[in-house]
Amino acid sequence: MCKTFVKDKKGYSLVELLIVFAILAIITPVIFSLLYYGIEDFQTNSKNLDQHKKVLDIMQVIRKDIEEASEVQAFDKKLVILAESGSTKYWKFDGDTLKFSSDDTTYNIALTGLSYTLDALNNKIPESTFEKSMSVNDRIIVKIKPQNSNASRYQERNISNPIITEFSVRYKK
Repeated sequence: MCKTFVKDKKGYSLVELLIVFAILAIITPVIFSLLYYGIEDFQTNSKNLDQHKKVLDIMQVIRKDIEEASEVQAFDKKLVILAESGSTKYWKFDGDTLKFSSDDTTYNIALTGLSYTLDALNNKIPESTFEKSMSVNDRIIVKIKPQNSNASRYQERNISNPIITEFSVRYKK
């Protein structure tokens, strides 16, 4: 005959239940901490990717406007694009928004994460600018720095330097 540890098949003993609860008490905090930090990590990385996507989407539209232009003029916070059709488009940094306007429309681009400094007098490079290259007049350099989206934890994941894009205007006036 086969001997079993549990003589009565009607339930579990108190010792067996205590062992199961002790194992659960050890494993549960580990699982929840991994889950919590995984979700938090996903959220901070999502914010970072959203910042990059916003800036890259705007750069793509500006690139398209420059490609279609006959003349491009760049100032500190303003880009003037004269199209071959005769229309004029303006891109302008104003506060924490990037504004686009043309002959018939005006839009405030939803870049709520945009920041730049207006202090260009102390030889500081403004964080978000349109500038024409001083050495060679064949390119326009656009610098955009999104604001820090991770304020408390994971501050090192914020974009620390401006995103710089150069557009060739060699064959433009």
